[in-house]
Amino acid sequence: MEKDNNEGRSIIKGSGFLRVNWGDEKNGSVLFFQGDTVLLGICSIPFALYTTARFDKNTLPNEHVKNLYQLEKLFLTGDYSSIRVKENRPYEIPLWINDLENLSFLYLDHFDLSGLTNLRIQNLKTLILKNAHIIDISKSFN
Repeated sequence: MEKDNNEGRSIIKGSGFLRVNWGDEKNGSVLFFQGDTVLLGICSIPFALYTTARFDKNTLPNEHVKNLYQLEKLFLTGDYSSIRVKENRPYEIPLWINDLENLSFLYLDHFDLSGLTNLRIQNLKTLILKNAHIIDISKSFN
């Protein structure tokens, strides 16, 4: 089986600095890492964000906040604990996602799908749902 050269991979350089290879000559880096949030970028421009429902863009450095709208990929999970999953209490989809004008890929894990009707993402090409819930079915399909 051949390896897909377009598959992203992380490379640890000699200095211990984490670099990201997206393939196709796109090299990036970790722009920000704190707790539940990892922001990856290409040429210091945000490209992918891995975070939770508790994300607050004000925790990012100012230079990344002003360029956050250029984000192309968002990987959003309710949180990394299993308590809410066991209790079957999904999170609401946050409306700040609408501010991400270039978003083409959205991964949602443990969210209430009724919030999808509030999203207005024009460039979205890929939507991946994991542990999706519909809390109020009458509100979702009217």
